[in-house]
Amino acid sequence: MPRLVYLVDDERPQRELITLQLDKQGIKSRAFSNGYDLLNTLKAEATRPDALLVDLMMPGLDGIALINMLRGISPQTPVVILTGRGSIETAVHAMKAGAADYITKPADGPRLQVTLQNAMEKAGLKDEVARLTREASNTVAFDDIIGTSPIMQKLFLQLGRAARSDITVCLHGASGTGKELIARAIHHNSQRRDKPFVVVNCAAIAPNLIESTLFGHEKGAFTGAAERRIGKFQEADGGSVFLDEIAELDLNAQTRLLRVLQEREIEPLGSVHTSRVNIRLITATHRNLQNMVSDGTFREDLYYRIHVLPVSIPSLSKRREDIPLLAKHYVKRFCLQENIPEKTITPEGVAWLSHQPWPGNVRELENTLYRAVILSDASTLDVEDLSGQSANITPSVFDTFTMKDTEDLPNLSDLQQAYIDYIISRTQGNLTHAARLLGIGRTTLYRHKHNGSKKVVQQAKPLW
Repeated sequence: MPRLVYLVDDERPQRELITLQLDKQGIKSRAFSNGYDLLNTLKAEATRPDALLVDLMMPGLDGIALINMLRGISPQTPVVILTGRGSIETAVHAMKAGAADYITKPADGPRLQVTLQNAMEKAGLKDEVARLTREASNTVAFDDIIGTSPIMQKLFLQLGRAARSDITVCLHGASGTGKELIARAIHHNSQRRDKPFVVVNCAAIAPNLIESTLFGHEKGAFTGAAERRIGKFQEADGGSVFLDEIAELDLNAQTRLLRVLQEREIEPLGSVHTSRVNIRLITATHRNLQNMVSDGTFREDLYYRIHVLPVSIPSLSKRREDIPLLAKHYVKRFCLQENIPEKTITPEGVAWLSHQPWPGNVRELENTLYRAVILSDASTLDVEDLSGQSANITPSVFDTFTMKDTEDLPNLSDLQQAYIDYIISRTQGNLTHAARLLGIGRTTLYRHKHNGSKKVVQQAKPLW
């Protein structure tokens, strides 16, 4: 059943009667005596009800007029019309206006409950179809990004304003926080939504190919250039280019990129002609660009070009109140995806998830839940299913902060070494990248790795 229903009726006895019935069914409600008060509330507050109960015949602003005005404010919220005239004509008129259903007054409890339930399920199916359609076409709405925490609501407000303009956005956030998802949402909610959205992962392209990838090349421009190739900027003409991990561009590529942003024209490798491009640029990085400017590894003039609107994406540990919603969403999605009966997470499992450090952020949470859904035969997922460990196995060092017993707590040296090993595994053995993430020198990392390897041989009790 809906958790929150807004009721609009000019008759006080009707408001009190329906509010009492909703309360008996465990549904929170908020009553308004006229449509104008409802509209002002929806405009002023971010909270949205799960359903609206609207009286058809009201002085000033009747139910049909109110439904028409709600389309521009809260179009996803299902509306159930309350009417004192139980005729087919009334029902048809209300449904044509956009009502999900109607119910005659006085509304009895069971009928009210069933009508609201059906309206919510119908609206939920519409939302799911719309979401799947967007997913299939690689488009994302801000509503698709789960986050009810204050920090995420503030972020959505900022991004919504940015999306309506052509301002250059630079997303800052750790790996796994959803920077590409947010970039797609910015594009989808902009005036460029019908044009291409082109993603370039700067860290995944060899330095000698980055300029060709971004700006294209002519046949014979370099060894191996067997044919002409259009670059990503031309491919995105009219739309948006998302440069993920922009800090990984070398200085030569940064110089070429700066010219494109200044002149809005590109010159493919091996060509003497330039072509104008009309793109919106969105960038992302997990590194501190200001420090890179100071170190001379990132151009200062490019920094100011891309850093027009810096947006910080919070790590999962800074919005733990979103973890239960995220977990429920992913479990439901994976069950549907794998065509298995829907599973739920026990309260203990939710508590365990909410207290993990999640250094890999949402991506790590997603992978953990996928594994649990696939490997567990039970209809409920408990701590054992989620952690991938049985009760008699020594916990991971990352469980340190939630351990109640002190006997198995690792010492500081063990905890440090385990974290270093974890970062090395996350970077697939790339010690240069690992050292940068850890904030230590490569030589120091080698020393820790060497000492850790000798210690592992002597270790009696595994940390993982």
